[in-house]
Amino acid sequence: MDDNFIRNINKIYLQTRKYFEDNSIYDWAKPKALNGEVGFCILYTRPIFSPNILIVGQNPSSFHPSNEKSDEDALMMSGNIPKINSYIKHEHLFAKKIKEVFSYKEEKELLNQSVGMNIWYAQGSKFNKVKTKDKDKLKEFCKSQTYKIINLLKPKCIFVSGFAVFDELNNQNIHNNTMKFKNDRIYEEGKLGHIPIYGCAHLTGAHIDAEEVMFGAKNCITNIKDFLNN
Repeated sequence: MDDNFIRNINKIYLQTRKYFEDNSIYDWAKPKALNGEVGFCILYTRPIFSPNILIVGQNPSSFHPSNEKSDEDALMMSGNIPKINSYIKHEHLFAKKIKEVFSYKEEKELLNQSVGMNIWYAQGSKFNKVKTKDKDKLKEFCKSQTYKIINLLKPKCIFVSGFAVFDELNNQNIHNNTMKFKNDRIYEEGKLGHIPIYGCAHLTGAHIDAEEVMFGAKNCITNIKDFLNN
């Protein structure tokens, strides 16, 4: 892999570490698994230049099915570039849902070659307790870093879990082929610059029926495969 590509990804990680260290007085900067040390999670996988799919979620939860003090959490919340694909190697709830979405043989290979990341980098149990004013600053910083990473990765398309994230990334304000369950979106298409975005309701945090969430997610993958094959 190109050394300059990794070097530029690492610069973003170093900038992010400085931001978290500058805010280390706040609880959100220190994941449970790191015992008082600063940490965060951007990528869920190793970085790949121009992947077919970039998966973007909201913010990291536990990397162990039920324990934020796990070895998996210590590894993934360390603030280092991953060398593994957490969706495949780990058994946290989001990983299980992603594997369910990419369930067919050819989709499993797509998942293996995809890049995954968060738009906001503080662990969920801490992130949700941040005061609104501080949260807005944290979210804006992380969003700016996310845009930098996407610009470096140059993905062919983006698969988004959660419409809070979709609306943040959909900078062309395009809302195509929207599907709803009652009043809630379960599928929609947008664009970040020229990059198509395919969005579904949050795979683990939606307040609507799990079957409807999965229907929207499967629709994303079907249309992503059609896009990649054309």
